[in-house]
Amino acid sequence: MKLKKFFVGFFSFIVTAVILFWLGNIIGIPWLTFQYKYVMNSEGFLFEGGSLLPIFVALVVSFLAEKIYLKICHVHQSTDKILK
Repeated sequence: MKLKKFFVGFFSFIVTAVILFWLGNIIGIPWLTFQYKYVMNSEGFLFEGGSLLPIFVALVVSFLAEKIYLKICHVHQSTDKILK
């Protein structure tokens, strides 16, 4: 059961993050796209990162998916005990 719980959370995180990044790139929403820029010149270097909002949204979705999965498993286990 712990392995299934991990897979539910992990796959919901991956699917949500990929869909949000994809929508950001297709539609052109800047706060959903991941932009990466690295410049090294004589004065130093410049590093810019992109939006991490899809990562945070995916974390929340995976947390909620795991909680829903555990609740569904708990309901099924309790009904199985009643039927026996």
